[in-house]
Amino acid sequence: MVISFLQRHPAVSSGALQAHEHLGQMLHELLILYGSEFDFKTVGISIQNGGSYFDRLEYRSLLDHQWHSTRIAVRDPLFPSKNLSRSSYRIGDIVDVFREAQGALQERLEAEVEESSILGVVINAKAN
Repeated sequence: MVISFLQRHPAVSSGALQAHEHLGQMLHELLILYGSEFDFKTVGISIQNGGSYFDRLEYRSLLDHQWHSTRIAVRDPLFPSKNLSRSSYRIGDIVDVFREAQGALQERLEAEVEESSILGVVINAKAN
């Protein structure tokens, strides 16, 4: 997911932004994408050839059940007919944590409090 995010990020892929110099911004945008915007039920992730998304519903009709038995679909770069994430479970919980962390981070950024760690709110997002 992180590799795909970086591959598909317009500013990173164009070279206009060096991800390692903007880790906070990259984390925030990753949490927004995978916590709120990405449709895991219909879109799959591929990191082949610079990264792309694919229509998971169309792809699964061509292949076996491994593409519809999980909430996330990540195409194996070595064996494209295999879903790397087919054994993962509770992806819904992970998406929820991403969404909560993004909300906590956004709230912390808007508060402009300088005494506490910005990253601390993300690490403790589930505890709040």
